[in-house]
Amino acid sequence: MLGRDGADYLSRVYFAEARCCIALISQAYDQRSWAQLERRSAQAREFSTEPGFLIPVLIDGYRPLWLLPTRIYFDLKTRTLSELVTLLIRRMVATLIEGFDKTAELVVPFVEGPRLSMHLRVTVDNESRGRRFIVWDQETPNSLHAFSKDEKEWRLIPLQANGAKQCALCTGDTLISFPESTEVIHLYDLNSNECQAYRVPRRGRYTSIYDFKLLGSQLLLAYCGGDCWLFDLNSRVFHRVCEGTDDATWTYADFDSDGNIVVGGDARGAAPLKVFCPSKSQLLRTLKSPISVNALSCSPTEGRVLIAGGTSVYAYAISLTSGEVDHRLELNSRGIEKLVCARSSPIAALISGDRHSSTLEVYSVATGIRLGRLKTGDAGEEWDECHDIAMSQDGQTIVAVRADKLIVFEKLGSA
Repeated sequence: MLGRDGADYLSRVYFAEARCCIALISQAYDQRSWAQLERRSAQAREFSTEPGFLIPVLIDGYRPLWLLPTRIYFDLKTRTLSELVTLLIRRMVATLIEGFDKTAELVVPFVEGPRLSMHLRVTVDNESRGRRFIVWDQETPNSLHAFSKDEKEWRLIPLQANGAKQCALCTGDTLISFPESTEVIHLYDLNSNECQAYRVPRRGRYTSIYDFKLLGSQLLLAYCGGDCWLFDLNSRVFHRVCEGTDDATWTYADFDSDGNIVVGGDARGAAPLKVFCPSKSQLLRTLKSPISVNALSCSPTEGRVLIAGGTSVYAYAISLTSGEVDHRLELNSRGIEKLVCARSSPIAALISGDRHSSTLEVYSVATGIRLGRLKTGDAGEEWDECHDIAMSQDGQTIVAVRADKLIVFEKLGSA
């Protein structure tokens, strides 16, 4: 603000830029000219575009004349400061989801009937900020396509990735696939249509990949058996994060905010979560898990890992520092099909239920509150039958698979 006109600057902040205005009102409030500027700008914004933008908080019980009896306010003389903080957090987090809207229904042309739609999968190009999706059917040859959005419309583009049958992840012009043997990674250059194969230098009884994540150039692979590997897309070098066993173990893993790897699974009950330093393959700490893990995703902005079990009616947000369960999220349906957290906002999207009756839900990892249910179907339908979801890293775009369509939800203002 130094050197600027304070009245112009603050008027613009309160009228156009701020997400809300919390007015701390005391007997001296009405006597201060800057406070009056704040109030008038906030009231003008409420009148023109956004009712409820101004949040009145009474400090000493004094209620000014301009605060009408019909206005709901918070009084610190009768309620506690912790209650106010909780309400404000809920209000702020709620704005993250209330602006979402269904912006597109993209028909997938190679899907014929509901049976094949059960095998339809989607991922978001990590570099596209939610403007490019890769979609394929696990049972249909040559089904790799990209939906790409220009200024106004979505375009469907067939991908001739040298015979690739499916995709795991995509970042820019590089498509990552685990075609048949999941111990071999195929990298497809979508410009040259060239493919390079890399074998994971592991030894294990089971070869199935149960989870995979991508952060920058680092590809994380979690195998049945418990071992996890990093593959650098630039240097094309593998690095083992942690060792496994020959026991069949559903293993899930993700990157935390520091680049460490959080690993969980279902080895004979509620196995603990483990946090590894990937550069040293060193176990940093162990966290107690209340359930057998069937889904795991980290929320870097909140310093938490969100886990869910196959038949549990709850998901759990666990602090990565204290190891305590910060929140228990009650799901709409028993079980979990897919779980994903945004990396730069406290939003988590998940599919609860099973393949025959599923619900796409959105939660706040910060508060544990279910922010809403995003409807992929038409009004009056009993359930959504959502089979897969993907989300941009900034949490601004969510895409869901339903029947022969991709349902796109975008946060208003980001489209």
